[in-house]
Amino acid sequence: MSPDSYFSEVEKLLDKYGALFINDEVQAGIGRTGKWLVIEHYGVRLDLIAAGKGLGGGFLISAVIGREVIMDSLPSLAYTFTLNPVTCRATLAVIEGIEERGLLEKARMLARLRKIMEEHEIIGDVRGKGLMIGVELVKNRETEERAVKETKKVIWRAYGLELIVLFLSGNVLMIQ
Repeated sequence: MSPDSYFSEVEKLLDKYGALFINDEVQAGIGRTGKWLVIEHYGVRLDLIAAGKGLGGGFLISAVIGREVIMDSLPSLAYTFTLNPVTCRATLAVIEGIEERGLLEKARMLARLRKIMEEHEIIGDVRGKGLMIGVELVKNRETEERAVKETKKVIWRAYGLELIVLFLSGNVLMIQ
């Protein structure tokens, strides 16, 4: 995740040069960070947003969302993953399911993981937003030495519990 001030600085730069602010929410959007869109965490105004993956609950769909003046200037947005009634209904079901189950609120688990960090020295850092979190495992918090072997054990144990967990840099668990 980007530092909190990053997007406001990008917004200022784009405004200065009259450029559009376009954000790709294909992987991170649709509630995965505890808000409908990741960019909502940063309080900036976008011109266009690309969305996908999470929208269809497994069905292929994509969307472009934008300011009216921009959307009205486009000739057509009928592409490969548009205008399929089954997929559109699945997308509505996904959105309704997220709302009905209160999943945006449930996705906000950073505080819970930081509490676990207090209890387990192997956790060197917890960072991210919502359900897009990196849990860094270290041998020693002071030296920040990466706990690569231990991370492999966690991955293997999670797999044994039928939970698929990926990792980065040998020691950062990816929770998504």
